[in-house]
Amino acid sequence: MGPPVQSERRKGLPVTVVMLRRDGQRLTSGEFHAAPRLRGEFILRPTSRHQTGGGASHMAELIVAGALHFTPLGLPLFNPTIELADHRGFVVSGYEIHSAGGKLAHVEQAWLVTPHGGV
Repeated sequence: MGPPVQSERRKGLPVTVVMLRRDGQRLTSGEFHAAPRLRGEFILRPTSRHQTGGGASHMAELIVAGALHFTPLGLPLFNPTIELADHRGFVVSGYEIHSAGGKLAHVEQAWLVTPHGGV
C-alpha cells in the first residue's frame, strides 16, 4: 500500500476574481473583457495588529487554491464592502495599499467574485 493521499486543503471559498479598477480608475468595457481571470480561494477576515491596513478592521484576500501555505494572488482589499450580490456572485469594493516614493496610498479597488460550484 502506498503513502496516504492528501486531500486538497481548503481555506476559503473557491472563486474566480476579476479586478474592476486599475490605479483607482474603473476599467472600460474593453479592458474588463481583456482583464485576467484569477482563480483561487476568497477569504474575508479581520485584520491583525501586525498588518498595515491603514486602520482597516477587515480584509478580503484571494489566495492560491489548495496550497499548503498561505499564498496570496495579489494585494489584499482592505475595508471590503459587498456592493452587489446575486445568484451569479458578488462585487466587493475597498482599497489596496500602494507604496510609491516611500509613501503609502489608499487606492480604490473592486472585485467581481464568481464562486465555483461544489462548495
